[in-house]
Amino acid sequence: SYTDLQSAGHLGDYLKAMAEVVKEAIKNAPSVIFFDELDSFGSRSASSGGSYSRYTASVINDMLQQLTRLNAAEGVIVLAATNFIENIDPAIIRSGRFDAKIAVPYPDRSGARDILAHHIRSDLEIADAVVNRLLGHSGADLALVARDAKSRARRQQSPVTAQHLQEAASAAVPHSLDTDLHRIAAHEAGHIVMAAALDMPLPFSARIAPTGGAVTRLAPTLHTPNSIKNELAYFMGGRAAEKILHGTISSGSGADEQSDLDKATAMAIAQERQWGLGKSGLLYAPIDGNKRHTLTAPQQHTINERLKAAEGLAVRTLTENRELLEQVTQALLEKRELDSRQIAILVAPKEPYKPTEETDVQGTDTIVM
Repeated sequence: SYTDLQSAGHLGDYLKAMAEVVKEAIKNAPSVIFFDELDSFGSRSASSGGSYSRYTASVINDMLQQLTRLNAAEGVIVLAATNFIENIDPAIIRSGRFDAKIAVPYPDRSGARDILAHHIRSDLEIADAVVNRLLGHSGADLALVARDAKSRARRQQSPVTAQHLQEAASAAVPHSLDTDLHRIAAHEAGHIVMAAALDMPLPFSARIAPTGGAVTRLAPTLHTPNSIKNELAYFMGGRAAEKILHGTISSGSGADEQSDLDKATAMAIAQERQWGLGKSGLLYAPIDGNKRHTLTAPQQHTINERLKAAEGLAVRTLTENRELLEQVTQALLEKRELDSRQIAILVAPKEPYKPTEETDVQGTDTIVM
């Protein structure tokens, strides 16, 4: 870790410590060298000048050389982890240094069950109700729930039981949150149905839990005015679904950064100020998320009108597909998690079965689907 290396002393000692770690990895090949919290090593582009900037630049430059050495070494696998890949110097994670970038999302139902079982370390069967309650939580959160269950068991001087685990899960996610579960399911179903109705790539996973939900899909890399219109409507699908099935809209669409409204606003701003596909013509003036307040009043009006039009399209589309919206909502409530196959089956067009001529000749019974 950066802290381990920095504790060696001043810059010269730091660089020497890094070289020794790399030398040890190469000497003991086959081996694995793992950099924890890779973003802590800094980025030259984020430096603001001064002695610290020179220190960071020296650290990064040396690290690039060491990664090149490791890449050339036979039998050495280089791994790293980070929660903030955007804060890493681009040269560090380019191909040839780190070839594969693997996003690790929060555990799915199977993963959550395995993590709980691992930390409880018993033959106790993990109930579906417990797993469903804890979906959307990190591995560390799940480990904390397991420790809580074991603590409850120790206080009663007994092995861990299903009741201990249920109580620990309920403490982590109170049952009072269950009142929002149908709204959460409707919200996420809205995104799924919008993707299907607008003939967009379908999501490959969806999940809900009392604490929130998520739908995961591959976003397009290039846009046209029509694809932007559809993407904005997709982002508004959750709000629209809440309005249709509950009569009101919650704050869920704008709960935080990377929320539906944040992504939609960022896209509308990019259309106007970056992609040359808005009223500002060919102006290229990207704007950071924390500086959106500097948009001119006419630009704010344009972007807001574009978002309102997208919400209108989402409401109309989901109203026309209300039966499907209700079906997907119910599926999420029952299963709590849907994979790509389940989603594809749910939204597939339901057309009547038409027997072929061969079927008629053979006299097979006709079944109307």
